[in-house]
Formats: sequence, structure tokens, C-alpha cells
Amino acid sequence: MTSTQLFVHPNYNDKMNNDVALIQLPEQLSFSNTVQPIQLVSSSQSSNTYVGTQATIAGFGLIDDEYLDYSQQLLFAHVQIIANDRCASIFGSSVVLASTMCAEGAVGSNMSTCSGDSGGPLIAYNSNAGRWIQIGINSFVAEDQCTAGLPSGYVRLTSFLDYISETTGLSLP
Repeated sequence: MTSTQLFVHPNYNDKMNNDVALIQLPEQLSFSNTVQPIQLVSSSQSSNTYVGTQATIAGFGLIDDEYLDYSQQLLFAHVQIIANDRCASIFGSSVVLASTMCAEGAVGSNMSTCSGDSGGPLIAYNSNAGRWIQIGINSFVAEDQCTAGLPSGYVRLTSFLDYISETTGLSLP
């Protein structure tokens, strides 16, 4: 399926700030075992930093830094959200803003997103609602360091719910 229209955030820049885009599809998706909707995080969670939260990432990106080998199947990994100041010490404060969140693989694991995973979801289980919610969008990784155990950066969805609502015309929770 191809897209009908692409909506890139008007304040997007090459420093990965406002790294959000929406795609309009020509027809509704047919849901199946492999295609499912996910609820976006609620605006009531805008003050939640999620630091320490266990989350899941997914993507078809590179599976090794050394070889340009992209996954042919959707891969998942478990990560933990870390504090922005810790992440900014690696990537810089011009990249890690309040609208950013970062996550790293479990201790002893090199799990991270990699080139080709950008745009993929960062999801967390909401035990109050009893379901998974999307809290972020993969935005950046350390260059050529996907398996070095460094954190990766995500768009903090609560910072862009108004943009998503205005662009789509949908009322979000």
C-alpha cells in the first residue's frame, strides 16, 4: 500500500527536533494477527517522564553495525527509559530536549534500535488500562553504534498530541 499524503511536522529540523510525520493511507487498514492498532499515550500523562519504565521497541532496522543487513522480520527488544540529562550527556542538549525521551537495553544487553528503525514505536504496558500504549517514536541512535549498548532517542508523543490531533482532525484522549 502506498501513502496518499505525508505530513512532516512544520518545525522539523536536521538536529532531529520535532521528528514527527504522519502518513495518510488511501484506504483503511484491515486488522489481522500481524496488523493491529495501538492506543496513543493520553495527554494526562504529559508530566510522566517514564524514567525507569520497562518498554518495548520494534523495527526492521539493521541487525549488526558491521554488515548492512536489515531484518526481514519485525524484531522486538525490551528497553528501559532513562533520564534525559543522562542521555544529553551522550548526544548533547541541542538534540535531547524536553520533547525527547531516551531508552537503553537491559544491563548486560546491547539491545537498541538501529539504522532503519526510525519511525518505529516505543510502547509501554499501562496496567491501569490493561493494555499497551505508544509513548514514543524512534528518532535517533548513536551513529554506527547500534550494538554498543548506548541509549537511543525517541520523540515524546505527549509533546505532539496537539499536532497529531490538529493534522488528523481526530480527538485524542
